[in-house]
Amino acid sequence: APLNFYIVYSKSVEEHENHIMQVLLALEAAELKVSGPKSLLFAEEIQFVGHMISKDGIKPMQDKIEAIQNW
Repeated sequence: APLNFYIVYSKSVEEHENHIMQVLLALEAAELKVSGPKSLLFAEEIQFVGHMISKDGIKPMQDKIEAIQNW
């Protein structure tokens, strides 16, 4: 079965490069492939299961908040 996503968090660009390399080497060793067009590298924030995740923390998406407020 395909692995849909991996989230890699690091405190610095240098650390992130190292973490990404470790993940790629582990995937290669397991004979798994990464889809380049589906990959997002070095993002400062991401959307994940209705939340925005960044170095500042995890916050619910505004549209999710509004849906609850307007229910």
